[in-house]
Parts: sequence; structure tokens; C-alpha cells
Amino acid sequence: MKGGEIMTSHTGAKDKDYDLISILYHSLKGADLCHTYSEDAKREGDNELAGFFDEAQNQYRSLAEKAKKFTKSKL
Repeated sequence: MKGGEIMTSHTGAKDKDYDLISILYHSLKGADLCHTYSEDAKREGDNELAGFFDEAQNQYRSLAEKAKKFTKSKL
């Protein structure tokens, strides 16, 4: 089965539409989680690891911004 195929059969949404919205959701969720992880690392005094989580958060945010632009133009 292709990505989103199971949901498509239940919702009537096109595969690519479901997939795009899924990427947007998961990117935002990932950014939120990375913030939490960064705060945990800072609280434990591990600034190196906190920096890694901050970098990951920025990448998730960037991906979410791209997905939002596609959402506006493709849906």
C-alpha cells in the first residue's frame, strides 16, 4: 500500500493531499518535541545536546514552512 492509502479509502482525500498535510503536522510536532528535548538537556546542563535539539527544531520548522507554502498552492 502507498502512503496515505488506508486513510484515503476512509476520507475520500487524495493521497498527495493527505501526505502533504501529514508532513506539515509531523514537522510541527517534531519542532515542538525538539523544544521540549532542548529544555530537558539545558536543565541537565548539557548545552551541546541542547544545541543539537535546537538545530533539529530549526530543520523541522523549515520543513513545516515549506509544507505550508505547498498547502496554500496545491490544495
